[in-house]
Amino acid sequence: MVRISLSLSLSLSLSLSLPVPVADLCLSLPLQGTSSRTPGQHHSLWERAQPAAVTPRFTEDVANQTVVVGRNGMLRCSVEHLGNYQIAWMKADTQTLLSISSTMISRNYRIEASNSDNSTWFLHFHNVSLADRGYYLCQMNTVPPISRKGYLEVVVPPNILDEQTSTDVEVNEDDPAHLRCGALGYPAPEIRFKREDGVGIRYAVGGISGAVASSDTESVGGMEQTVGMLSFQSVTRADMGHYLCIANNSVPPSVSKRMVLNVRYREPAVYVSHQMIGVYRGDDVAINCTVTAYPRPVVFWQDNTGKMIISGGRYKVVENQVGESPPKLQTTLIIRSLKVDDISTYRCNASIDNDKNREKSLAVQLNEITRPSTESSLSQDVYFKAARHPKTLQKSLTKHSRINDIAERYEKPTNFIPGNFQDIFQHPSLGHSNYDESSSSSHSSQSQGSIRLIFLLIGLWTLPGVLCRRA
Repeated sequence: MVRISLSLSLSLSLSLSLPVPVADLCLSLPLQGTSSRTPGQHHSLWERAQPAAVTPRFTEDVANQTVVVGRNGMLRCSVEHLGNYQIAWMKADTQTLLSISSTMISRNYRIEASNSDNSTWFLHFHNVSLADRGYYLCQMNTVPPISRKGYLEVVVPPNILDEQTSTDVEVNEDDPAHLRCGALGYPAPEIRFKREDGVGIRYAVGGISGAVASSDTESVGGMEQTVGMLSFQSVTRADMGHYLCIANNSVPPSVSKRMVLNVRYREPAVYVSHQMIGVYRGDDVAINCTVTAYPRPVVFWQDNTGKMIISGGRYKVVENQVGESPPKLQTTLIIRSLKVDDISTYRCNASIDNDKNREKSLAVQLNEITRPSTESSLSQDVYFKAARHPKTLQKSLTKHSRINDIAERYEKPTNFIPGNFQDIFQHPSLGHSNYDESSSSSHSSQSQGSIRLIFLLIGLWTLPGVLCRRA
């Protein structure tokens, strides 16, 4: 009897041209028990094995896995009561044998097989590629063979395609415009547009002209290519700005690309805060003007004769850019030590490409006003001060009435008995016992105590004279 070990047969199989279809691979496996075999006879890999005491089975299905391209992945197969049976991994769509037990048959060195306690079998994928996507079989060489199938999904994050994406788009006002953005990935990327400044895009709604978004998707080499379009039937100045094309397919990270939509103005937009300004002769005056246009306009000042004003002498022109898209310029004409001849009309002019048909201007009129004199201001102030009156006339009169009443009481004679100090605080003629209770709330207790102290001192001062007259 001829017996060929499994390890020897596997070594011989590795010398075959790989990958090896299962139908063409024949190995001699040791079988339990004794049997006679004709010399030179071969047995299939999945030939009948000696029945085991307990039937082997799969304890769970092979779970599907999703892996990002370029990363590592793994499929797991769980069995029990395997005994002398073997586990093989195969690619289902091509019926290519990858491994038997822990021995690799495939020459794809990015794939390897392993097991844990002969009950859990793994198929490892390193640096996963798109070619690894598909179903895989975990098969046991029972009769008939039994297997479980799991799917390895390979996903690809989105990538912006420069050749399919717009850069800067420039159109005339009221002309159509199109922003294009292409992205590749798997699953198919979704394309959306947004303005970089956070302002909402003016979409066409309810018959009102505006932007319309659309997209188209096709398969390219195992991935999906999406091309998105943002189309304006008639652009306005408000549509000008920086836009972001954002591609997302739920596989991080999302990607974006910046593009610019430039709208050529028919004429500049000119703005002045005041078209009439009151000025004092001899003072300095500054006239401000703001101009918005694309391309960047030429801005200059003119006097009432149409002569261009440039910096020099008492005149100074200052210009600053305060906005980028569209260009926004702020220009200021400064006139120092204003004279009579300077009080006239000045014009802020803006022109695109020095084209007279694309020019606009606004006029600012200076008007002299009389400066108020110091003497008139002083007399006015004195007059208002002299015209002031007490807040409450009745309250003031009541106060004076109370003072007179108290003074009269002080002038009345008193029946003072020497040594009777209690009378000093109780005698009606002193005015403090007969004080109106309703008016006592308007005086503090400190004032009442002061008055009592004064009368006490007066009594003590007059006491010796009274005693002497009685003696």
